[in-house]
Amino acid sequence: MALSPPIRDMPRFPLSSLIAIAAIAVTVASGVFGNTPVSAVVAFMPTHEPLEHHPWTLLTSVLFHGSVAHLLFNLMAWWYIAARVEAVWGWPKLLASVLGLSLISNAAEIALSQEGIGISGVIYGLFTLIYVVQRKDPRFNNCVSPRIAQSLAIWFFVCIALTLTGIMNIGNVAHGSGALAGALIGFAINSRGNKRLLWIASIVLLTVASLLGATIARPYINWELRNNHAMAGWTALQRQDYAAACTHLEAAIKADPTDVASLVNLAGVYSKLERFDDALRTYRQAVKLSPAELAECGPYITWLETKEIRSAIDAGDTDRALSLATELVKREDSSGAAWRYLGNVYVQRREPVAAGEAFEKARGRSAPTDYPKDAQLYDMASVEAIANRFDDAISHYKQAVELNPGLKESAAPGLALMIGAQAQQALLKDDLDRAQALTREAFTWDPACGSAWWVMGWVHLKRQEFLAATIALDKASFPENEYPKSALLYDRATAQMGAKQYENAAKNFSDCLQLDPERIEAWFYLGECLQELGKTDEALAAYDKAAASKEVGDKAKEAAAALHQSGK
Repeated sequence: MALSPPIRDMPRFPLSSLIAIAAIAVTVASGVFGNTPVSAVVAFMPTHEPLEHHPWTLLTSVLFHGSVAHLLFNLMAWWYIAARVEAVWGWPKLLASVLGLSLISNAAEIALSQEGIGISGVIYGLFTLIYVVQRKDPRFNNCVSPRIAQSLAIWFFVCIALTLTGIMNIGNVAHGSGALAGALIGFAINSRGNKRLLWIASIVLLTVASLLGATIARPYINWELRNNHAMAGWTALQRQDYAAACTHLEAAIKADPTDVASLVNLAGVYSKLERFDDALRTYRQAVKLSPAELAECGPYITWLETKEIRSAIDAGDTDRALSLATELVKREDSSGAAWRYLGNVYVQRREPVAAGEAFEKARGRSAPTDYPKDAQLYDMASVEAIANRFDDAISHYKQAVELNPGLKESAAPGLALMIGAQAQQALLKDDLDRAQALTREAFTWDPACGSAWWVMGWVHLKRQEFLAATIALDKASFPENEYPKSALLYDRATAQMGAKQYENAAKNFSDCLQLDPERIEAWFYLGECLQELGKTDEALAAYDKAAASKEVGDKAKEAAAALHQSGK
């Protein structure tokens, strides 16, 4: 058997030397200087995202070695075989062989294991390539002797045994696929015609299969992938790289949907990414697979469910909110917070009895610090408000805000509305002073309270303070189901007419009639405004439509007659 070329002959073998030097540099840089970016960039590691994000590692992984012993052992074999191939074929053919063998052996290794590093797959490929080619190419002159071939075969199975026994983790798939690829290339070189085409097709098929296995098919064929992605996801989670953690943990679940630990970690990642629906679904999946996880996941599930309840309430879907809150109290009957959420849902549904019962259960299941007096008063006031017990509700809201000023922002709109409702009652009784005082109190809670401005407007109207009434009624507003817009337009027009703002009044009367043509009296007042604006024909037409009204019909006829007589 021929010996390896001496080191002093390195200049004669530039590519072989360059690859050996690069392998030494990369391995030393990664090992000597600790956790550097070198290995992360050059080699495909277990903590990597899918190969599609690091495709170059199919070629560059051959430069990185896990230890000095690994490096030295491979370089001895590399120098022996690579230098001979370069001497006979030249560096271009050696480069083509190395690239092809790297691609196939690394892809196959990545497809079936956690990582792909080292040049041994290429070395096995070069040895089998030359073992086949030397039969017809005397230039290699028994370069790979039977003894070397036997030694490589024995070492191949020894490596498998070392891996299976856990003594050493070795890239056996790279060894096997590299050896197979080398042999196929050798047979293709030795053959001619259709046989060569057959061997080339075999090489292409092996390449495609290896690449598909390393990419698309990897989650399905790689037995180590689940643990790989689970570990990588956990590592990314610890360094708060939530996007990478999500990618890995989703891949881990795809490989094994029963991996409870990865499910729990993935749910936490979804929460950090504010994908709350996905987080809740994933926590529930983990608990379903392992009920013991409820002790750890329960508080997170509750928090996410309460967010879902709030979202349903905000969307006006109180049926869904009720369903979610009911499920929550079934699972956590001893939780005062859960019962309080149910109570709030009943408040939104305007079911005071059910809401009161839920809040009562919340009080019985909560420590004083978890459900303080101010919160209890606030919830009590909410129940009283939907039961139309405004005096009690106002009193309790005020007490809650006094104990906790932070509640003012949420309590103020409701307080203003209820005080406004009291002002409306005073207005109906013609107690204008009390109505005005109550509206002013409502404004201290919510200066934009539309119902209070309406009361204030009517107080001014009754006092014939038309300009002030106009200003107040312009600020008035109601939900359509409480006070129609047509009625509010009529009120505004009435104030504007009293303030002699005839053009504005005419517009609002017209808009009112567009919305409610049955409000016949509006035609009479519209006619008066048009008459004041000198629009005689339009005024007469309005009076004619008002003549059918029992309330103002006679007035309309008299006004029309007077208008005809005056000739205006």
